[in-house]
Amino acid sequence: MRVISGKFKGTKLKSPKNLKIRPTTDRMKEAVFSMIESEKYSSSIVDKYFLDLFSGSGSIGIEAFSRGAKFVYMIEKNHVSLELIKQNIIKLNLSKEEK
Repeated sequence: MRVISGKFKGTKLKSPKNLKIRPTTDRMKEAVFSMIESEKYSSSIVDKYFLDLFSGSGSIGIEAFSRGAKFVYMIEKNHVSLELIKQNIIKLNLSKEEK
């Protein structure tokens, strides 16, 4: 699992060890962001707020931040997933002040 575009392109993210958390594949992430930034919606993620519900590993939210989102909200209730998200954020050396 990796960041596929933007500031952190190519950075490998920590992935879950169990099958209860299924990370979003690179192919799916690319499809989602292609739709968001398509001509149909005439939108760019740059300087926007992004909501990542059921964040899991945090890969979608991190991808949004890498592509220029101003602020990313990640919502997750699973404690194992929350720890994984924290590890990935620490790995990228992100802090509240940088956002």
